[in-house]
Amino acid sequence: MRKQAKSETSKVGVRELKNKASQILKRVREKHETWTVTLDGVDVAIISPAVQTLSSSEIKDHRQDVLLAIDELAAQISKKWSANSDDTSVEAVRKVRR
Repeated sequence: MRKQAKSETSKVGVRELKNKASQILKRVREKHETWTVTLDGVDVAIISPAVQTLSSSEIKDHRQDVLLAIDELAAQISKKWSANSDDTSVEAVRKVRR
């Protein structure tokens, strides 16, 4: 197995791939590596991590979860915000940064 520069893929000959397929696939899965398979020194295939996509319902659920978390955070901030303060949120942040 030859590891190329970081921006390039690793290369493996077909014979070596046959002997080390499990190891290479583990690296693809766990380290998200991409491998180029060669036959007689010629690139013939690429092994890369599968791209997992979310369904539209999963995206909608995730979006809803994020919006709920934002609402909860806003409620927590509101509880701690001084009702007597004349500062805007921007002014309050500026004071903390000083």
